[in-house]
Amino acid sequence: ALAESLGLRADWNSNTKSATCSNDSKVASVVIGADTMFVNGTPIKLNAKAAIKNGSTFVELRSLAIAFGVNLEWDSATKTVKVIG
Repeated sequence: ALAESLGLRADWNSNTKSATCSNDSKVASVVIGADTMFVNGTPIKLNAKAAIKNGSTFVELRSLAIAFGVNLEWDSATKTVKVIG
């Protein structure tokens, strides 16, 4: 849902257990259980492995944001992340 709210296409491949997010110039893909995401073929190390929780795919937000040029802002008072752009 987050990827789609950022204007990205999100796809799931049940055969490979991989999630893919893309826009017109970049494709980011990750296999569930992996700690590496590939952006246009370049490996990006994740701090947390991709996982499925309650039927949703979870990928480290910071790495996904960096891959697509989205800025994040941390609010320590509320312990929330604001997605900018």
